[in-house]
Amino acid sequence: MKRGMTLIELMIVLSIIGISIMLSIPSFAELMQNYHYKTAALALNNDIRFAKSTANQKKIRVSMCISSDQIHCIAEASTQWHKGWIIFFDPNNNFTPEPKNIIRQREARHSSVKINSSYNIQNGVQFNIGKKTGKSLGSGLPNGYFIICGQNKNAQKLILNVYGRLRKEQLSNCEDD
Repeated sequence: MKRGMTLIELMIVLSIIGISIMLSIPSFAELMQNYHYKTAALALNNDIRFAKSTANQKKIRVSMCISSDQIHCIAEASTQWHKGWIIFFDPNNNFTPEPKNIIRQREARHSSVKINSSYNIQNGVQFNIGKKTGKSLGSGLPNGYFIICGQNKNAQKLILNVYGRLRKEQLSNCEDD
């Protein structure tokens, strides 16, 4: 008795494997889009908290700005944080980072993710130093926000208040505002 597969049996098995792979590709693409969205939202959230806590711990002004080259703040007005950003010590309060003062860099986010800010925090935000009657000093700006949009209707808003505190809201889509 011979053991093995006939050509027809082999073709059936390969067809089943091929169909299984074809059905799993869309769900894998959706999984990757969700991954890019979640990592972008987490990175922005963590970096804002990092900048605020560093300003309070080191007692020096810390700035965070949009940067497409991770060395300089962009010169033109923009609310597009998905281009990338840097966090740096800003003792001169001029949004001009020196390479030795850059403490964190983030490259552009995946093309499926968009991060836009409100007008009052376009280009960048600063975190002041010190404490004031039990409240840590934050951005000094009125409430601003970042909207992180992914594909598949993923969207959230990070709201930054005058004290540098963050609050997160889930949005049903990117137009919710």
